[in-house]
Amino acid sequence: LTMTLTVLNMIFSLAAIGVMLEKAQKRGAYRIPVQIANLPAWIHRGHERFPVVLDDISHAGAGLLVSHGLARNEKVILEVAIPAWGHAMAHIPARLVRHRYIFSRRWNMGLLFEPESMDEKRAIIALVYGDSNLHLTNQRRRQRRIGLLEGLMFLIKTAFTHAWENFLFLTHLFFARLVQRVIALFPLSSNSPSQFP
Repeated sequence: LTMTLTVLNMIFSLAAIGVMLEKAQKRGAYRIPVQIANLPAWIHRGHERFPVVLDDISHAGAGLLVSHGLARNEKVILEVAIPAWGHAMAHIPARLVRHRYIFSRRWNMGLLFEPESMDEKRAIIALVYGDSNLHLTNQRRRQRRIGLLEGLMFLIKTAFTHAWENFLFLTHLFFARLVQRVIALFPLSSNSPSQFP
């Protein structure tokens, strides 16, 4: 019993670490999970085209799971099948605003849609709001009761995810300050004699 309570206290403590760096957020676009829909999607970058997995969508952008690293603020085109249009393919200009390495050469990325024409705006609306079956499925999943074990597994996952992210942040902060201290102690002077003639 004591060991069980100790483990639970550790899990709650790790989960609380995530609150330390949490910032106030106000979401202007409701995210809709779409992994269950398994929509075919690709990213176009110049002459390259590679498949992606749509994680969630909104009228402002989309979350992706990608096996290719992309630079932040890089402009791309999302090619995606739209169920409301009979799975016709649409091409939506977008910009990469978020990327995070997960594991095994997989990145979680966020796209911000940048439509340039009315047709592209219609495609976004049809993609996000046109599939009633997807919305009904998501509604049923949200109303499903969560068991004790499932809730505990979610807490464990959240705890270790936040703990790892904060560990990386603190490690990066430590080394950044260490480098600043070293530079302050041993400044590089332009007046120092050259080692080479």
